[in-house]
Amino acid sequence: KNELVLSSEGSFNNGKDPSIFHISPNGQFLLNYSLPDYFSASGEQKPRNNGVFEGLTESLDKSGYWAGMELPLEKDGSKPKLFPTKSPVRITHFNKETGEPTRQFVMQLENITKIPWMYFAVNGLTEILEYAPSRFLVLERAFSAGHGTNGNTVRIFDVDARNASNTLNIENLRKEAYTAATKKLVFDFKSVRKQLKENIIDNLEGMTFGPDLPNGNKTLLLVSDDNFSSIGKQISQIILMEVTIKL
Repeated sequence: KNELVLSSEGSFNNGKDPSIFHISPNGQFLLNYSLPDYFSASGEQKPRNNGVFEGLTESLDKSGYWAGMELPLEKDGSKPKLFPTKSPVRITHFNKETGEPTRQFVMQLENITKIPWMYFAVNGLTEILEYAPSRFLVLERAFSAGHGTNGNTVRIFDVDARNASNTLNIENLRKEAYTAATKKLVFDFKSVRKQLKENIIDNLEGMTFGPDLPNGNKTLLLVSDDNFSSIGKQISQIILMEVTIKL
């Protein structure tokens, strides 16, 4: 279809709900997705401001879209810290024809690895890609203030949700048993820092598959959000990688 699919994190500090919706190329509203109550600004679960739908990707079977939260709901778990925490984020599949949620699984976020020398540190999910049925590449980006241009830690994980519970109807993850998706680290951008412009790993938040290479391998494109350099020196960064997928 000739449509665009957009997500918004809303503004919980101002009572504005998050949303996922379809528009035409000229901006005409077409379809709004139905969100479980625990995502609403007025809900008891208390979604974190600027911590909701950060990752969005079409499902492999083309039936809908997966939306990944950047941070846990307040009642589901804590934000990542320097020490290990239970920080579960919900990743939800929505049917593109009906706008209804059909499945959800949980992934645990990694802890923060750098001591913040100033009062701010965060780690969250920024993008997801389904590369095989219920198997995903997930981008996590952490930032610790006070490190100048070395504040970002960016990693790609292989996440397997094939045996994960469907948590769609669980209101509070702290109160019910569930099986989270498994994950393993497949790439840490610190390994290529010296190959990047000005040796900066920037605020990478976008990820998609690019064209296949002549050898049959896939390419992966990543792009940064430079925040208009409002919180320090940042660059607009686009990275092209070769990917070998072994199933």
